[in-house]
This record gives sequence, structure tokens and C-alpha cells, in this order.
Amino acid sequence: MPAPRISLKNIGVNNGLGELLVFLVCLIAGACAPVNQEQPAFQVPTPQVKEVHSQVPYIQIRFPNRFQVRTLRSDDGSLHITAGTNLSAPSVVINIRPLAQPLDMDKLGEALVRVEKQNLVQKGALIDSTPPRKTMLAGQVAIYFRFTKQGHPYLRYLVVRRKHLYALTVQQDAPGVAQSLNDLSLTPEAPLRAEARAVSGVGQVSEDAQRAIWSLDPRVYPQVLAQLRQAVRAKSNVPFSAALLVEASAWYRQAAAMQGSLPPALNTHELLTLASKAARQAPRSADTQRALGLALTLSGKPANAEISLKLAVGLQKNDVRNYLAYVIWYGRDAKKREEVARKALALSPESVAAQLVLAQALYDQKNNPQALLLFEKVLRSQPENTTALAGTARIEMDNAQTQRKAQQRLIKILELDPRAVGPRFNLAILYRRNREPALAQEQLHDLLSLTPKDCSALNLLGLCLSDQQKYSEAAQAFRAAIKADPKAARAYFNLGALCAQPLDDPACARQAFQQFLQLEPQGRRADHVRSWLASNGG
Repeated sequence: MPAPRISLKNIGVNNGLGELLVFLVCLIAGACAPVNQEQPAFQVPTPQVKEVHSQVPYIQIRFPNRFQVRTLRSDDGSLHITAGTNLSAPSVVINIRPLAQPLDMDKLGEALVRVEKQNLVQKGALIDSTPPRKTMLAGQVAIYFRFTKQGHPYLRYLVVRRKHLYALTVQQDAPGVAQSLNDLSLTPEAPLRAEARAVSGVGQVSEDAQRAIWSLDPRVYPQVLAQLRQAVRAKSNVPFSAALLVEASAWYRQAAAMQGSLPPALNTHELLTLASKAARQAPRSADTQRALGLALTLSGKPANAEISLKLAVGLQKNDVRNYLAYVIWYGRDAKKREEVARKALALSPESVAAQLVLAQALYDQKNNPQALLLFEKVLRSQPENTTALAGTARIEMDNAQTQRKAQQRLIKILELDPRAVGPRFNLAILYRRNREPALAQEQLHDLLSLTPKDCSALNLLGLCLSDQQKYSEAAQAFRAAIKADPKAARAYFNLGALCAQPLDDPACARQAFQQFLQLEPQGRRADHVRSWLASNGG
């Protein structure tokens, strides 16, 4: 999913409660500048129009204040805007879809029109026999044609700008629509209101980079973050590139945890400073409030974070990113993560991010069949998404019939991302299950070169060395695991079993088993240990 700014603003709606919430959020985060006491904190002009503005894909349009307006988007970069007095029969529908490459309308315009007409006919529209014509719309060359639906005449405009196809459908006899088309802007170079002009810095970040954020694939984030930092440095007064930097950083950490790669080192103080400043500069933006909520979450301030996240949802109820942010806020509560992920998926059914976070929440609740379906759906659209590959492999490796497929997926992940320590650990587990401890040992040595104090990896290394009858080295590995985590009961048990036999070191075994029982006094292993101690003077 891209991370453009889409703001739906009631220009001039004096919402006292909203202003109070904005001020409280800024105050809690330390993001509010001093306010002249002779003036209200937020001055709002007279209600006139509603405005929708998106930076990527670019569009700015105003509608009569009596119109209801809804904006929806998906993570492939598509944007859908519906407006009218009744959204079940809207007066204006705008669909903006990304293209693999720019289209030549002179060559492909007629074919494009045919496809659009076929789609409309399937939805019950009557197409006018007049041939499609060219016109200028918002300074761009457009092809348009006429059709009728439910007795109302409509115009469908098709415009290609850069790598996006704009399809605008307007009801000809609806009051106010003509003025909306006059106010339409499809190029950022057009004159903008001062409030909208502040977002221009986001344009320095490529559209591909913004979409990459919502793949939740850890491999893409370093390059994306570099672009965002450059944008922030180039225009430090622009709040939205800073907000996007904070958001991308938060999702980098989340994606790394889901895929199993090393967590990024984040300067949470710096992120909170950036987010607070952005919220001060654009307090009514869902983007800046969401970024502030994420920064507060990363800084260990969940109560304050919740205020900002709720405010973001209030500002833009149909923005899927606002609901996805709660996935990070809920943390380990898998049930809550599932609930909010389902809300996000309902808003954007093709959202890769929503599919992945829902799959992870289901997996954490041991609902593997449903989780697998979602992971596999992501892989059909993004075959090299390492987070989806890792999730699928985790489920497949527990089934003897699919372990080979899991192994192949894990090898593919490591080819794409050698620093993915979680998949490397799982690959080592599979090698050991397949009685290939030497191959497992190789994977674990590579893993430990990245995380030398990984208790689980050291414990598994001890088992692999023991499988190869390298008992002294295995004991060293178990002791290293205990040093890395003195509460690792399994490492004490494995060391005790190794010392009891084959090392035949009762003192070592007795000490390890006694430590084990302090950590795990109940269960089958504990019963075996007590039996051994009773027989060996323990």
C-alpha cells in the first residue's frame, strides 16, 4: 500500500470537540507551539466546500458541503473517491489505478474505452451511441463518453497521467458537479491552498517506495527509509514526509518481527520528536496523528498513543492505515489484532498488509488453516514477499507431507535476505528433523555470527553436535545457551542429560538437573529428572 496523504476536510466546520482533542494530543506529546491568547488555537473559515487531496496518486478536488464524501484505497496504489448527497447513488465517482507503464492514449485510448464500456454494460448502464471524444480536463488530455444509468445521464472521463489511469464518472444533472470539475487539479504544479501546499515534500519519495512500505517485507525498508530521510532533510518544514518516516520505521520493526529478521535499531526519541513536530504543523491530518500514535507506542506510552490513534480514525474513518496502526499498538494481544485486521481488510480486501497482519494474528492463535490461506494469497500477488514465505513455511514445517516445501521456501528467503535469522533457525530445525545435523550446524553457525547470544540457536546447536557424537562441543553449546539465558530450562535439561550419559559426569548432571527443576518443577521431563536424581544420590 502506498502512503500518500489523503485528507478529507470540511473547510470551515468548527468542531469544538475535535479542536480540543487535537490540542490535548499535541499537549501530551509536547507538540504544541505557544498560542496567542488573544486568538483561538485553531481558526476555521466559514463552511463552504469539502475537499479531497491526495499526494500520491495526485488529485485535489472540492465538492459542495452538502455532499457526503468517502475515500478508499488499496495497497496497490488504487484510490477510490465517491461523492454525492446519497452515496448509494453518487454524483461523482473517481477511480485512480496504477499502471505498469504510461499508456499512449492516441494508440490505446479506443481500446481502453471499449473495456470501460463493457464494464459499465455489465453493471446495467446504457451506452450512448455517440463516439468517444477528446477534451481538456484539469489541464490534461481526456477521452470521454456518455452513458445512462437508472434514468440519469453520466459522463465518463479517462485521463492518463504518468503511471496512473484516472477514471472520473460524473452525473450531468447533479447540482454542483460542474463546479467540482472546475476545481479539479491533477498536477501538483497547479496553485494549491496553503494548507495543501505543505504536503509537497512527500513527492520526493517515489511511489514505488511508498507502496513498498505496505508489503511488510523487511528487505525493502532500508532503501525506503533512506529516501524518506532525504526528503525530511530537504524540506524539514514539511510534516508529511516526517510522518511517513515515522510510520515506515514502525512498520519496519513490525515486519522484521513477523518475518523473523533482525529487528532494526530505532531511535525512538528522534521518531517521537519528528512525529510531535509534524502533529504541531498539521494537527488535523490523520497522517500526522497516526504517526504520533505510532511514535508514542514505540516509546512505551500506550495511553497517550491511543488518543492520537483514535483521533486519526476520527479524521479519516475509511483510511485502512489508521486501523493497521492499531495492530502495532495492541502488541501481543492476538485477538485484538485479529479484530482490527479484519476491519482493515473489510476496507481494503486486496491489502497485502491487512492480509499479513491478519494471518499473523490467526497463526498466533493457532488457527493455522485460515492463516495459511492468507499467506498463500499474498504469495500469489507477491511471490517473493519474505514475510509471507516465512509465515507459510512455519505452518508447512509442522506437517510431514509439506516439510519439503517449507524447506524450499526457507532457502528462498535466505537467498533473498541472508539476515533473516528466524527462517534460518527454522531451516536448521528441518535439517535436524531430516537427520542432517551437519547441515543444521552450518545454518546455526551463520545465525550465531549475526546473533551470538541467541539462546535458542545455541541450544539447538548443542543438540546437532550431540547428534554427531561431538559431546564435549555440545556441552559447551548448552552452557553458552545457559549463559545467554539463565532461565532457559531446556538448556539445563539437555546439559544434564548429556552429562548423565554419554559424558558420564554425575556431578555435572546433578547440578544441571537441580537447576532445571527450579525452573520447570512440573511435567514429564521433571518426573524423569526426579527419578534420575533419586537413583543417583540427588
